[in-house]
Amino acid sequence: MSTPLTNIDFYKADHRSQYPKGTELVFSNWTPRSSRINEIDHVVFFGLQYFIKEYLITRWDRDFLEDFYGADSDSELVGGSVPATEHSVMCMGTMDGEIETFHRLITDLYPNGIVSIVSDTWDYWKVWTEHLPALRDEIMARDGTVTIRPDSGDPVKILVGDPDAEPGSPAHRGSFELAWELFGGTINDRSFKMLDPHINLIYGDSITPERCEAICADLAAKGFVPTNVFGIGSYTYQYNTRDTFGFAMKATAGVVDGELREIFKDPKTGSGLKKSARGLLAVVRNGDGEFVLHEQATWAQIDESEFEPVFRDGTLLRDQTLADIRSRVRAGAA
Repeated sequence: MSTPLTNIDFYKADHRSQYPKGTELVFSNWTPRSSRINEIDHVVFFGLQYFIKEYLITRWDRDFLEDFYGADSDSELVGGSVPATEHSVMCMGTMDGEIETFHRLITDLYPNGIVSIVSDTWDYWKVWTEHLPALRDEIMARDGTVTIRPDSGDPVKILVGDPDAEPGSPAHRGSFELAWELFGGTINDRSFKMLDPHINLIYGDSITPERCEAICADLAAKGFVPTNVFGIGSYTYQYNTRDTFGFAMKATAGVVDGELREIFKDPKTGSGLKKSARGLLAVVRNGDGEFVLHEQATWAQIDESEFEPVFRDGTLLRDQTLADIRSRVRAGAA
């Protein structure tokens, strides 16, 4: 049976406490960013009303374990994950305040146990050469593991090193060498290096069996035990993408202590595809009647845009029939 318990990313559950103190609002969008089908550059989305009724109303009105297993939802933990950030958390802390976000996560919020921190929001190698050296003592003093998560670029090169990068550069040495130089570790009985248990790595996107084997083999060739954890992200292990049109939900703005913050991610280790929109967003029609995304908008521009509220505070505001939707699609395609 599919329920909210099996339809959420558990690691997102604690993001509410990871945002900066005083966060009042998070503004997000769900947007197709690309097309993997030649000559297709438009998308007609259908199914929001079904999603709202089925998932946001019906299934959440029924949190499953209470009905079938006698659980008390107010006092019993029904699922969980290790604390782990996403880009919206890092962005909300701002680019200039990134090291403070790291500090708050590893010292204030999660002083013990595992905490996984996505680290490529802007400059992944800066995290290794500036932030982590400054935070080394705090990390080594924790009773637990800080897991650094790169999320863009070639996983093999990011973890093991890029032979084509400038010799001696962070990109050339790779994450494992940087972790060993900064945090050290032990040599096992087979003469392989094992990272200090206070630090680890997880690559959370685009890992295939071939890439997994290459990472393990290349790390072994450099004398490392591959202690990192592999993730799937937007791909399955068979490398079949779930997002033909690059759909992604990203936070682009927030309000902290009454102040609007325009947030975005732009990984230097990425190809540009993962760069997000910035600030409040509005959708308007251009002279040809096409929908156009307008970044860094104002609240007034949003009110005047093509956006229409359909769900608020648990209530469906607009209930459309299939005939209504078909009529609108035909009119738009004419």
